[in-house]
Amino acid sequence: MKTKIYALRGENRFVRYVGKTIHPLLVRLQGHLDGARKGDDTYKGRWIRSMLSKGLIPTITLLGEYEGDGNKEEIAWIKYFRDGGVELTNGTDGGDGISNPSKMVRDKISTTLKQMYKEHPEILKEMALRVLGTKRSKETIAKMIATRNTPAARKRNSDAQKISSTKRYQNPKEREKLSIAQHKRYQDSDELKKLSDAHIRRYQDPKEREKTGIATSKRYEDPKERLKMSVAGIKGWIKRKQKQIGGRI
Repeated sequence: MKTKIYALRGENRFVRYVGKTIHPLLVRLQGHLDGARKGDDTYKGRWIRSMLSKGLIPTITLLGEYEGDGNKEEIAWIKYFRDGGVELTNGTDGGDGISNPSKMVRDKISTTLKQMYKEHPEILKEMALRVLGTKRSKETIAKMIATRNTPAARKRNSDAQKISSTKRYQNPKEREKLSIAQHKRYQDSDELKKLSDAHIRRYQDPKEREKTGIATSKRYEDPKERLKMSVAGIKGWIKRKQKQIGGRI
């Protein structure tokens, strides 16, 4: 099978779109024109409509003909033009599927999926059942663990957790929920024992003690951190005193 890589050119013969097809070029051009007339809401569709409104039609030019599906060649041509500063109307980097989609494409996909899940909630249930019923091989699980344990993956997860925690603590309702949950946990004797045992096990490990010592030393070396801890300590002392004397402080 041979695949043609083509370019759509606009006014002044500037390349505005790169695509691939196994059909004659004029047939593919007609497909683009029909899509634009029917309301294709993409950057390319809007560009073609703007030309049609001026009484102009994009021209189609063959860039090359290749054996196979042409995915790699399409990606290479799109990269070639974009690296040269050409503003293409392609929504992706080329190839079958969606490779590095633009924000417009991502937003369109997100809106479509949300609408579909809203109208057909049974699809979500079906997907959940399919995932829960999937049994992964030991090799797949090992690969997933290896991928998660890379330094880059750990940093991404850590950054995401920090952002999530910060947003959560900025919400007064969330802080109240966390506070209630924590109080309930400390009132449960079994939970207290679990926490105590976990702390004891942690401090019995020389490596953990060393880590804690280094982290604490670094924290005390930072004047801002020392001030934070000092303020937190004073606030804690005031709260304890308030409880002792019935809030008269």
